[in-house]
Amino acid sequence: MFVVTPMETFKVRLIHDKFMPNPRYRNLFHGIYTIFKKEGMRGCYKGLLATILKQSTNQGVRFLVYEDSKKVLKKYIPIAVSYTHLRAHETSLHLVCRLLLEKKKKKKNKKTQHRKQNKKKKRKTHKR
Repeated sequence: MFVVTPMETFKVRLIHDKFMPNPRYRNLFHGIYTIFKKEGMRGCYKGLLATILKQSTNQGVRFLVYEDSKKVLKKYIPIAVSYTHLRAHETSLHLVCRLLLEKKKKKKNKKTQHRKQNKKKKRKTHKR
């Protein structure tokens, strides 16, 4: 929180300053310098409560969605998914999609093999 809050303060002030008719800050470094010079450390932590509320709700929702998604995906992906399954260029979303496609291919191959076996059995019974 103590690192995030000043960054949020600088980000918000610089964004709003860009849309002002007469911007006060020339760039990021000038903005940080000006805020420190005029308001000190207190100016960097002006939005502490708002940042805490935003981050806590954000992380709370993320945690709930992650846990529920994990439960749902366990039904479709039989293996325990971890970051060790990720290939170098993949994100976790790519991993889930790849594993779901692999599962679908395995199912399709099983059906195909089952059909072939049934055809062989029918041929054998016809020949007799």
